[in-house]
Amino acid sequence: FGLVVGFFMLIFVSNVAQIACKRYFIENREHKTRIGQVFYGFQGGRYTTIVKIMFLKGLYTFLWSLLFWIPGIIKTYSYMMIPYILAENSSLDRKRVFQISRKMMRGHKWEAFVLGLSFLGWHVLGAFTGGIANIFYVNPYMYATYAEFYSAVKAEALQKGIVNSDELPGVM
Repeated sequence: FGLVVGFFMLIFVSNVAQIACKRYFIENREHKTRIGQVFYGFQGGRYTTIVKIMFLKGLYTFLWSLLFWIPGIIKTYSYMMIPYILAENSSLDRKRVFQISRKMMRGHKWEAFVLGLSFLGWHVLGAFTGGIANIFYVNPYMYATYAEFYSAVKAEALQKGIVNSDELPGVM
């Protein structure tokens, strides 16, 4: 029973909250943002689209993982930008969101992997503090760093014409 409840919480609450978190950190790059952004995914008719696309992201990654682990890991990095894209423009078509993410991450998967490895020591520190360092420092630091990574990859994608400024207009 707990497994089923956890699964539904992941699909219907955690994924939507993840998008709001991404939006908060993207927006916070440019200016001080409101804490009310944590409800971004639940407002304005975005909820259904976000739930559907994030569910499919998880499903596709799982299915790729069934072909041994390596394809699943590669797809995890290919789909890494999906939450950020949804945080910026949740009205995009599902196929376009996946396409943009795959194209944005082409040539950047290794960089993202190394970036993730750079947080390994911070996670060890968090474990030694019983998770307290994770809550107050490590996670916000990591989220802000990934928002910067997204910004750099997005700028390159805009420059190369992979995506246009109408599709990813930035956050206000």
